[in-house]
Parts: sequence; structure tokens; C-alpha cells
Amino acid sequence: MRPGRIAVRGAWLEAACEERLAAKGVWANVDFYSGILYSEMGIPADQFTSIFAIARCAGWLAHWREQLKDNRIFRPTQVYTGELEREYVPISQRS
Repeated sequence: MRPGRIAVRGAWLEAACEERLAAKGVWANVDFYSGILYSEMGIPADQFTSIFAIARCAGWLAHWREQLKDNRIFRPTQVYTGELEREYVPISQRS
């Protein structure tokens, strides 16, 4: 496939997604667009999921190591709004 054809197809696809999904607040992630490129490269669609998972392994392992180190995972978009301190209640006393 010629590079210009990919750009035109990508622009059309992005416009179509925005038209159908933007009102719902849903946006396509990178895997959506990667799938188009994998298809153009001749990779069968049934292999896309494993390729997407392999690409995420470094991030999954980084989170795992981070959790082992501090027993917590840093999530910058997550804001905890619950109680800061609570007393421990043994399982046998919980309702």
C-alpha cells in the first residue's frame, strides 16, 4: 500500500470514528489504528490480540515491579476520595 493511501484511509477512519463516537465520549485507542496497519502488512486479524498484548508487556511488568516495591501502583489519573484513615476490623467482626 502506498503511504498516501494509508494517510487518506486513516483520515477517513478518524473522521468516521469521531462522527459516531465523540458524542458518547468514546475515542479509539492506538490498537484500533494499529489493526489497520497490521492488516495492510498482511498479518491475519486473529493474531492482532496477541500482538497488542505483547506490546503491553513492558508496561504490565513495570506496574508489577512498582507494586512489589511499594505495594501500590501509581495511577496519575486516579484520585482517591475515600477516608484517609480507618480502624482495622477483623474479618470475624465484619458484617
